[in-house]
Amino acid sequence: MKAAYIAALSILAACSIGAHSSSVAYTKTTVCSVPVHVVTANLNNNSVKVTVVMPARGRGSAEPASKLVSRSSPRAALTGTFFDTKSLLPTGDIVINGVRAHKGSVGSALCVTKDNKAKIVPAKYRNHYDEGAFETVLAGGLTLVYDGKISLNPRAEGFSDPALFRYNRRTAVGVTKSNKLLMVSVTKRISLNKLAKIMKELGAYEAMLLDGGSSTAMFANGRFVCEPTRRLTNLLVVYDTVNAENNKKNTSQAQSANITAAKPNIEQTLR
Repeated sequence: MKAAYIAALSILAACSIGAHSSSVAYTKTTVCSVPVHVVTANLNNNSVKVTVVMPARGRGSAEPASKLVSRSSPRAALTGTFFDTKSLLPTGDIVINGVRAHKGSVGSALCVTKDNKAKIVPAKYRNHYDEGAFETVLAGGLTLVYDGKISLNPRAEGFSDPALFRYNRRTAVGVTKSNKLLMVSVTKRISLNKLAKIMKELGAYEAMLLDGGSSTAMFANGRFVCEPTRRLTNLLVVYDTVNAENNKKNTSQAQSANITAAKPNIEQTLR
C-alpha cells in the first residue's frame, strides 16, 4: 500500500493547493483498500502555519464549516477536536497563536512550537508537557500511532462512548519523521484500527484521531472535498505565505475568549 501512496505523490505537483503553495498539497489516493483524502503540509517551510479556527462567538458556540473557512481563508482545513453536543465545548485544550482559547479535559494533543516543529503528545503525558512552549495546541483526540507503531487504547485515554468504536467516517492528523503534517479524511465507514493502519502507511510517525461522523470535513483546492452535515466548534487549518495575513484574525479570537477550565460531559460526536 505504501507503493500506491508513493506513486500518488508524483501527481502532487499538479494537485498543489494554489499556484504559490508547493509546501501544502492535496491528493486523493487509496490506502489499505480505502479511498483517502490527504493534505500534506511541509512544516520545514517557515511560510507554512498550522493553527485552529473557532467560531466568531468563541467557545461554547458552533458555526457551519463553510463560514469558519470563508472568514479565516486558510489554504486547507480539517475537522478539529471532539466537542460536547449539548454545551458545544471542545473536549480538549486549544491554543491559538500561543494564547489559550480553551481548557479541555481529555485526549492526546497535536502541539506545534513557534519554530514549526510538530508532535503528537499522548494523553498519558498531558500533565508533563509545557503548554506555554507551543504556538498551537489542539487536544482531545485519541492516539493512533506513536513512535512509529500503532498505539490504540481509547479507554485509558478517557474515551468510552460506544459510538467511537463503531465503523464510521473518520479524520486524523499525523506527523512524519521529516516534520510534515498529514491531514487525513476518510468518508468510507471504517474502524479505528483501520484508520491507525492508514496513518502508519501514509508515513505518520505519530498520529491522533480527530472528530468524525457527521463532523467529517476537509477543505482543499478552494473547495470542500468532504463536507460536514453539522455545525462545528473548531477546525484545524493551514496557512502559507499567500494567505498568512488571514491568520491574524485567529489571534483576536484567542485573546478575547473567556477562558475557564472546562470539563464537558463528553458526548462524542461520531454520529
